Amino acid sequence: MAPHPAEPNGSAALTDHEPLIRLPMNTSSAFPISRAAPVSPISGNLAALRPLAEAAGLLAVLLLVNLGLWHGEPNAALAFRTGAMAEGHWWVPLTYPLVHVSLYHLVLDAGAFLYLWHALGHLPCRRRWGLTLSASLGALLFARIGVPDIHVLGLCGLSGPAHGLLAAVALERIWSPRTDGSWPRRVGAISLAILAAKVICEAWTGDAFLGWLHPGDVGVPVAICHAGGVVGAAAAWVIWTWADHATDRYRRSGISRASRHPSYDTKAREAGIR
Repeated sequence: MAPHPAEPNGSAALTDHEPLIRLPMNTSSAFPISRAAPVSPISGNLAALRPLAEAAGLLAVLLLVNLGLWHGEPNAALAFRTGAMAEGHWWVPLTYPLVHVSLYHLVLDAGAFLYLWHALGHLPCRRRWGLTLSASLGALLFARIGVPDIHVLGLCGLSGPAHGLLAAVALERIWSPRTDGSWPRRVGAISLAILAAKVICEAWTGDAFLGWLHPGDVGVPVAICHAGGVVGAAAAWVIWTWADHATDRYRRSGISRASRHPSYDTKAREAGIR
């Protein structure tokens, strides 16, 4: 086949085998085409095992902190007391959830908390820690405000943070992708409604729900801290979710503006920049 004559502007005409759309060859373009690196099966398996490893580490810390329970002696040095901060025990607002009053109390709280921690395993570790910290501080704040005798009773246990993680699990189900169907969102909404009714009732009456059924020692339940854990974790979840969506909208608006640049062509959009 004879070559095509040159175009008037000096560039050669397209042959029958050349593509109609040409990608820019300059790799230093302002809008490079990025491609995701393949994920190896080993790294994928390690990522799936990470929540289990974290739960095992948390369980080891709980057992270490509560070693005295084998002799009937709770770790009072890490439990919250109103005068502890004045005595220089600055760490008690952070360590009080680790302390329990009996082995039954430890098994009950730790089992629920670690299960919920694993249920949130799809979230980044720092976010799970942030939810736990927010729930712990919320439970402590509600106990300080709602229980006049907190300076006498003190505060310990994972029940407040566990209620907070349960609220986060329910919110994650409600916010699940529509491709998963409506069932997870319905379960999440029902679970959150039941949880809200439970903690509101406990805060109103001052008694733990079905507290008389406990066969073992759980100390003196501070029921209002459950509501504080739910409020603290839910507030943190809403803030993070809003920040994620705000960041996503900003990136999408930036890419939308970039798509109007002359060097951003159809092939670039097909390569994954949207």
